[in-house]
Amino acid sequence: MKKLHMVSCVMLCSMLTAACSGGGAGQVSPGSSPGGKAAGSGEVVTLKFMGWEASPLETQSVKKGLDLFMQQHPEH
Repeated sequence: MKKLHMVSCVMLCSMLTAACSGGGAGQVSPGSSPGGKAAGSGEVVTLKFMGWEASPLETQSVKKGLDLFMQQHPEH
């Protein structure tokens, strides 16, 4: 029974590790977009952001980061 439990744990860890790996397909390299065009090519890019508010301080920090990004990248 102990051996079965150990094998089950190893298999579960292997599946979780494989599921979390990048896999290579559909990855976007820095400076490019999913369509393969270089950043700054005039293509419209939509960024989606999701998060959980753990504290008001964290929310304020995230908003500052987003504002800074928007200032540096007004075309997005």
